[in-house]
Amino acid sequence: MNRYYSILRPVSISTFPDRIHITRFRNYDYQTEVPEIQRAAWGYFETPDKLTEQECYRYDLVEGAKRLEEDECD
Repeated sequence: MNRYYSILRPVSISTFPDRIHITRFRNYDYQTEVPEIQRAAWGYFETPDKLTEQECYRYDLVEGAKRLEEDECD
């Protein structure tokens, strides 16, 4: 699972590419410092899809650490 942080606005319609499937998202009440990306963000979403660098730039997203599926095992 890939996590992307929205650094300029809360996650909402038109703040991510239409082609992706979001499995989970969370918006913070205010812009919050996120140690994982070493900067502030308004929220994040998780998707099995990988975004391109151009998509991240266009939608003001920063990629977080890749996460394992809940049913994935080592």
